[in-house]
Amino acid sequence: MKFAKQYALEKGPLFIEFMTYRYAGHSMSDPGTTYRTRDEVQNRRKTTDPIHKLHDLILQNKLGTEEELNVLFDYNLENRRRSDYSCSKGNRSSRERS
Repeated sequence: MKFAKQYALEKGPLFIEFMTYRYAGHSMSDPGTTYRTRDEVQNRRKTTDPIHKLHDLILQNKLGTEEELNVLFDYNLENRRRSDYSCSKGNRSSRERS
């Protein structure tokens, strides 16, 4: 991670790949519990969640502070709320035109 920070500061953006795990099923008709247990999903979320891993890597390598990460989290949460609001407003508007 230190290399990634230094590279980005000197040369610009850098792509970092994280392996992910799909917590939910594929669709409404696939709850995702027919081929794996709830315990398996919860265990994966606790031990291999890429967001938590990145958070820990940033702190361990002193690339940022807990306070800085909290600001980013709050910023993302606010953007998500705005996006959800805009989508719900758009959905109401399209139903009214129908």
